[in-house]
Amino acid sequence: MVLEINVSRKTKVIAGIITIVYILIQVFQTYVINHLPSTHSLTDELLQGSENLNIWRALLLLLSFFGLIYMFFVICSYNLRYRFIPTIYAFIGFTFFCFSELFLRSIELFYIQIHLPQLFKMTTDINEQKTLLTIFTNFQSIQYALYFPLMLFPAIASFVLAFNFNRTHNINYLIISALTFNGIRTILRIIGMYLNINIFDFLVGNMYVVFVVLIFGPIAFWLLKVKE
Repeated sequence: MVLEINVSRKTKVIAGIITIVYILIQVFQTYVINHLPSTHSLTDELLQGSENLNIWRALLLLLSFFGLIYMFFVICSYNLRYRFIPTIYAFIGFTFFCFSELFLRSIELFYIQIHLPQLFKMTTDINEQKTLLTIFTNFQSIQYALYFPLMLFPAIASFVLAFNFNRTHNINYLIISALTFNGIRTILRIIGMYLNINIFDFLVGNMYVVFVVLIFGPIAFWLLKVKE
């Protein structure tokens, strides 16, 4: 027996609104990054994490991944009847990505951005400050390493779901195109990051939010418009 989940119109609309909110949070993050002053040392970089604007950016981004779990659940639930097994595999990949981000972003926000700067400001001991900076750099190194599987899983999930998505209605090609584009973009980011290929640097920085809009904009439109 194949599990079927009825995805109501209201459920899709809520997911669409959540997707729009996610886009706005990413726009806000870009704004914050562009308006924070440049850092000239590791100490400046550590202390900048505790700036109010940076805290709000990190908190909103953290919360947005709860919304993404719901969004992916709605999209995958819609497709269960059409391609059950591949859709389940895709959903596992997306949830792995979201929960990994939740764990990682929680550590980054509550420990790296809030707790470490507080400890750094409270001590005048040079050796203790060096220890705190070492913890900060170690976290960045671990985060960099973890982003390989963290990006690979949703990339594969995007391709799997795009290839197996319901093609009965023309509007569904919005999802198929968005997922395919997301998979390609993510794979190129992985190649650029871990093989040090500078040609793919345009996928991050200010262009990052543009790609977010190009991917999640069509998804939001589909969620708000699809009627099946």
